[in-house]
Amino acid sequence: MDLRPVNMERWRERFREILRQDRDASETTSSLHVRGKGFWKRTDSGELMIDPGEMAGWVLTYEEKGKRMKD
Repeated sequence: MDLRPVNMERWRERFREILRQDRDASETTSSLHVRGKGFWKRTDSGELMIDPGEMAGWVLTYEEKGKRMKD
């Protein structure tokens, strides 16, 4: 992960998008979402925990167009 100041805003955008997707997925049980309800682990208090490996997978799926399904 490149966490230099010049790249931090991009990482913030990524995390905001993940949070948005998680909110949207939590409202449905549809298979539409690649990372559906319950995908991201949570703390005991319910806060989202983002695993570095899952984050890398998210970047490959959404930014590098790695999904094999139609949008």
